[in-house]
Amino acid sequence: MPKSNVSRSVFVFSAMILLWFLRMTLPGVKYLFIPTFIIYSAFFFVNYRKFYLQKNFLVEFLKTYNPLLILSLFYIMGIIITGRVLERNIKDFFELVVGLIFLFYYFTLIHQSKKSDTLRLIFKQIARFIGMSSIVVALIGLVKFMLQLKGIVLPVDTPFGTSINSDKNFYSLYSFLGIISYIPLLIKKQSMSKSLFIQLIIGTLLINILFSFSYRGIIILVLLLVGLIITNIITLINSKQAKIKNIRNNSLMLLFGVVLFGIVINSLNENKIVHQVTHHVNVYLNNTQELTSNAFHFNKWEYAIEYYQQQPFINKVFGSGFSYLQAFGQEFNENKELVDYPHNPIISALLYSGIVGAVFALLFLIISVYYGILYFKKYTLFSLMLFTSLLFVFFSGNSLFSVPIFLFLFSLSFLIRHQEITELHIDFNLDKPGSRFVKEATDYIIATIVFIVLLPFLLLTSLFIGILNGWPIIYSQSRVGQNGKVFELHKFRTMAKVISNTSVASAEFHRISKFGKILRRTKIDELPELWNIIRGDMSFVGPRPDVSGYADMLIGDDKEILSLKPGLTGVATLKYANEEELLLNQDNPQQHNDEVIFPDKVRINRAYMKYWSFWLDIKIIIFTVLRKPLKEECFQ
Repeated sequence: MPKSNVSRSVFVFSAMILLWFLRMTLPGVKYLFIPTFIIYSAFFFVNYRKFYLQKNFLVEFLKTYNPLLILSLFYIMGIIITGRVLERNIKDFFELVVGLIFLFYYFTLIHQSKKSDTLRLIFKQIARFIGMSSIVVALIGLVKFMLQLKGIVLPVDTPFGTSINSDKNFYSLYSFLGIISYIPLLIKKQSMSKSLFIQLIIGTLLINILFSFSYRGIIILVLLLVGLIITNIITLINSKQAKIKNIRNNSLMLLFGVVLFGIVINSLNENKIVHQVTHHVNVYLNNTQELTSNAFHFNKWEYAIEYYQQQPFINKVFGSGFSYLQAFGQEFNENKELVDYPHNPIISALLYSGIVGAVFALLFLIISVYYGILYFKKYTLFSLMLFTSLLFVFFSGNSLFSVPIFLFLFSLSFLIRHQEITELHIDFNLDKPGSRFVKEATDYIIATIVFIVLLPFLLLTSLFIGILNGWPIIYSQSRVGQNGKVFELHKFRTMAKVISNTSVASAEFHRISKFGKILRRTKIDELPELWNIIRGDMSFVGPRPDVSGYADMLIGDDKEILSLKPGLTGVATLKYANEEELLLNQDNPQQHNDEVIFPDKVRINRAYMKYWSFWLDIKIIIFTVLRKPLKEECFQ
């Protein structure tokens, strides 16, 4: 597709995402969104209709977002169990459908453009749009607030404060995202006038959050200010001219906020609104218990646990649908029709899909924290937005579909993650993002469980090594890992402490201790590599990690196996299970390894990469346990 068409599609896509968010903050936009969304969908279908019919694209999409699709299945099953659709279900289901459609379009743009910077371009545009629109929304809200203080009541039925829609939490979240989008401009070296202008914008958004009367917003705002103070202290310690200027600018921003806060309070008239403002300010400043109670609804969490304990065992495991919404309505509103919920997606998942769905939802949030940390340095704005949205979702969402921006941001992280690994080229099976995710998630979960179960045995083995072979117990060596990145491989030490001049183990066979031979024969010496798997350096199945000078020196098509994580075992490992004995029978073990064995391993690993499947990994592990070679015909 021509570059101009891709750029136009990216712009339209970003504008639609912005409209999706704005309908949550501006009254009336929701009526504009649906017809615009239908027109946009028609535009996209016409432009990419041939692309959608490709089987590999559809399979790729389903695999990439399989965690989200599984969560959706839990939600739909909850609706089926309930037996009827409630208004709360309709809202969340709408968010789910629209979110999946947007992700489908986004996936199309990324694959169709075949450019690694398309993802960054889209996110950058969305962040820019959110920044500009957030200040417009905040200004409208502040005008509405000042009019109310003067006794002028607007016809729009909205909560008291700057919030111009009924969802104060999302309204406050939108201002937070706006602040985050302006962070790069705040820390960028620029003139004093531009710096003060950016501070004015951020100060306005801060005041908007303060007077939105979202208690969750206030608590997160306090955390934000604490983080700002800590950052300034660190900056002061590392004092440089440019950094001291940042301190001055940030301090001016804080001073502006305090002054504006005082002006607003001082302008209050003697009317009934004053009492509402005074109450909120007193809660902010004096009553921490009431603030946290209003923010987190712990009483609803307690009731949810009681409600869950009353359910039959089968419902505790698989859920009892969305009947709990009416039970909460009766408990907290004295009316079943006025449905309510625990304001926590994990607890909600526990009620509508049981312990099975709750565990999966919890893993979903844990993974989002992982991605936020993973990308913090490279995609700082993305991580900050993800963390902030996560906090709001965790303390206010009925489900993970309640706040669409979190759903969208988290889903983007899948593409960021797999784009960095594969650059989204669908040539080999293990280059597929969904396949990567399944393999990596399985590795991490199983390695963690096995490591915990075997911990007593590992400690006992360490004790024996310490007594028989001395210190150190663990042998660490630099190996070439995924994408050529060097990592430290950990194994139980089986050799005497002598400096080695070769990478071929058979040449050092005489150094192996008697107990070390037992560890090698039983493969117990490999068990510390479970820690490498947990860290993400290795996988259970893959090419064995080489020392420098082998895999990192590959050229041409052979170099693609570097995109694989090294493994504890693999097809090549099974074929050359007796590699040490084989090399001992050679006149020149190093030459035979370099010219015969290593090239054959590369060939086998490329075939494994091409024909990978989850069941192939299971088969390789079983054959490893049975100590049997696996014929290449079994996976071709």
